Amino acid sequence: DPTVDNDGNTLLDGALYWNTTNNVLMVYDLGGTTWNRTTPTSTDQGHINTVSGIAANVTTVAGISSDVTAVAGKATEIGLLGVSGVITDMGILGTADVVSDMNTLASATTVTNMNLLGTAAVVTDMGILGTADVVTDMNVLAVADVVTDMNTLGTGANVTAMDTVATDIANVNTTATNITGVNSFAERYRVVSADPTTSLDEGDLAYNTTANALKYYDGTAWNAITSDTDVKVG
Repeated sequence: DPTVDNDGNTLLDGALYWNTTNNVLMVYDLGGTTWNRTTPTSTDQGHINTVSGIAANVTTVAGISSDVTAVAGKATEIGLLGVSGVITDMGILGTADVVSDMNTLASATTVTNMNLLGTAAVVTDMGILGTADVVTDMNVLAVADVVTDMNTLGTGANVTAMDTVATDIANVNTTATNITGVNSFAERYRVVSADPTTSLDEGDLAYNTTANALKYYDGTAWNAITSDTDVKVG
C-alpha cells in the first residue's frame, strides 16, 4: 500500500489506488490512516451470499425480535433443559401414554377435582388417612369377608332395620343396661315343640307349642301350669 500520493505528497482522505496483487480498488481512511478494500474478501462474500440465501428467515426473526430477546433472557433455563436428566424426563413426558394422561388431567372436571383436593381441609383429611393406624384399618376393611359384610349391611332391608334401631335407641340403651337380666330371662324361658331335655335348671319355663301349654321345670320333670279353681284353706 502507498504511503504518499503520486506527487510524493501526504495521502489525502479518500485517496484511491488499484491493488494489482488482490485486483481490488483500495480507499485511504485518513482518520484511521489505513487503506481499506472497496469490495469484500472472498470469505466475506461467502458470508454475504449465505445471508442472502436466508433473507426471508432474517426478515422473520427481525419481526419477532422482542420474542428473541425474551428467549435470550431465559438462556440459563434453556441450558438446564439440555442436561441429560431433563432430556430423559422430556422423553418420558412425550410418550403416548403420558400425553394421554396429561390430557385427562387437563380436563375441566379433573382440574375442578384437583382444586378440591388442594384445599386445606382436604389436605388435612388426606394426612389423617395416610397415618399408619388408618392405613391398617383400611386394609382390614378391604378384606373380602369385611367387604361382604358391608355389602350385607348396605342392603335396603338392613338399612331400614338400622334406621328402626336408631329410632328406638333409648330402648336399646335400656336393654343394654339390663342385659344381665335379659340374658337370665333368655336362659329361663324358651318356646319349643317338645319339652326340653338339656340345659335344665329348676324354675325354667317353656311354652310347648305341641301341647299349647306353659310348663315349669321342678328340677325333675316338666309340669303344666294350669288354672287352679280350688279354694285354698290356710
